[in-house]
Amino acid sequence: MATVAEIRIGLDREVIAIPYRPEKHVDGETFPYRSLLEEPSAINDIPELQGELHLKRFVAAVNAPGGTFETFRVQPGLCRKNGRWRPWVSVGLLFRDRRLFREYSNYVALAGNFLQYLAQAAVPLELDTVPLLDLQQARLKDETLDGWVCDLYVSAQGSSELAARTRLGTVLDSLAGFLRTGLTKPD
Repeated sequence: MATVAEIRIGLDREVIAIPYRPEKHVDGETFPYRSLLEEPSAINDIPELQGELHLKRFVAAVNAPGGTFETFRVQPGLCRKNGRWRPWVSVGLLFRDRRLFREYSNYVALAGNFLQYLAQAAVPLELDTVPLLDLQQARLKDETLDGWVCDLYVSAQGSSELAARTRLGTVLDSLAGFLRTGLTKPD
């Protein structure tokens, strides 16, 4: 059987301002931005990570010292359709190096590296769980700097909630290694 990898790239025209304040929504309040590079312990305060051990481990790995990216938002979800459980996550990423942050072409290169990584990954993804990179213009308000960010959407599925969450955790653990550098063969 041939290894297949696919990635979709979307573009959101809205400009996101970082840091952002909490916002009230029908289903609650958005947690305000806090830099996990400057405050690693703040990971314990993020409501979206409570009870999401795999996702918390993934976010910690991406934000660990020496990495290429930092996270700026995260959203987990879970649905059940046709008897299958499907947990999903969305994680906002931006380049730590502000020269890379400024050019969208660096995110396109990241997508190419990601596609190559997925084709070679030890943890293959199912065809119906194709990751999505959604590019969006951003402004780092404290640095008065315009650039780009991306949201990575990943999902998994299983016949039980536990099986689906375990599968998603395995995929996130695999992707964390890639996202330490964004290169197909990390230095």
